[in-house]
Amino acid sequence: MIDEEVRAFVEHGYARAMQVLTEYKSKLMALADKLIAEETVESEEFEKLFDDLPPKENLHGIVLAMPGFPGFPAAPGTPTTPTPPEATPPAAPSPEPSPS
Repeated sequence: MIDEEVRAFVEHGYARAMQVLTEYKSKLMALADKLIAEETVESEEFEKLFDDLPPKENLHGIVLAMPGFPGFPAAPGTPTTPTPPEATPPAAPSPEPSPS
């Protein structure tokens, strides 16, 4: 049973990888050519190359968007700015040890 689940997981991953490689081959080849010519690609150039792609899907409950993190779109229904963490009161100072 576990072997079947692992096999299904691997086969699904392989199929998805082949789909991405096939679907975006021209963009990946352009990226490869740029890397061969210049050895590096700045984030702005990388994002420009892939900026017309649709947002990533939420697969298997894994959140693929990181709101507030540069370069990642916000997940649908989430605020576009990070929410500040709850204020926590400062910890009470520990008592001074008594002289023995």
